Amino acid sequence: MKKKKPIIALTGPSGAGKTNIKSIFEAIFKENQIKAVYIQGDSFHKYTRTEMEALDKKMSPLTHFSPESNHLDLLADLFKNFSISGNGIARQYAHSEKDANKLGINVGCFSEWKEIEQTYDILLYEGLHGGYKDDQIDITRYVDLLIGITPSINLEWVQKSHRDLLVRGYSKHQVKKLIIKRLPDYLDYICPQFSRTDANLERIPLVDLSDPFRVESIPPDKNSIYMLSIRNESILKNLDDIQQKKWNIFNGEFGSTTQTIRAKDLKTCLKNIFLPTILSIINQE
Repeated sequence: MKKKKPIIALTGPSGAGKTNIKSIFEAIFKENQIKAVYIQGDSFHKYTRTEMEALDKKMSPLTHFSPESNHLDLLADLFKNFSISGNGIARQYAHSEKDANKLGINVGCFSEWKEIEQTYDILLYEGLHGGYKDDQIDITRYVDLLIGITPSINLEWVQKSHRDLLVRGYSKHQVKKLIIKRLPDYLDYICPQFSRTDANLERIPLVDLSDPFRVESIPPDKNSIYMLSIRNESILKNLDDIQQKKWNIFNGEFGSTTQTIRAKDLKTCLKNIFLPTILSIINQE
């Protein structure tokens, strides 16, 4: 029987720290000779940055959190096709001048859709909708390992405001206005995904972020701890005896197992916890 091609999804809002966690998984894959194709959730937006800004000026209620602003049907098709055959159609999005120069397009625009080559062991998605589900579309149906990157809300706002101020040239007023506009969609479309995950990871800064719009810089990882909650027991069952004993100490009351992790230990912890499951789903029949 032909092996199913596995899919891992890192899902969470802008500013939650998904890109940092993706880079850790990328290093783990390289160390273990796992060939992964990386999919940007932002590349499935319907509108370029300029088009979205024009909609904002017209007082459109649309935000990137909303399914109406994204090609979630195409994302579901990609996951389905990759899962079955290793094929699929994807594109890239230019967040910065560096991306734009590499892709030969303008900042905030998309590359052309292209076929994924049949040479990858696994697909890693990083974006807003890896755990999305409604009456018509169920992205979770095709995901083998779904990890929520859940925000400490003030840290999320610090990271978003710094990115928008420095990279996009927004004013503080524009950033605050955008955060308020996105809040209903955040509650309706982002938060419910965290109840569908196999695990959730939250970065908790150990510095004062009481007023996120007056913080002068993003707190470095060394000034943070992480909280990892395992919601799918099969992840723990794939661990060796030593790791299982460590995690059994942290059994929770609500069907999850939670542990705090120092930033310097994060890569080792993610590798110890998730690599056995990743290798298992790669080798499954």
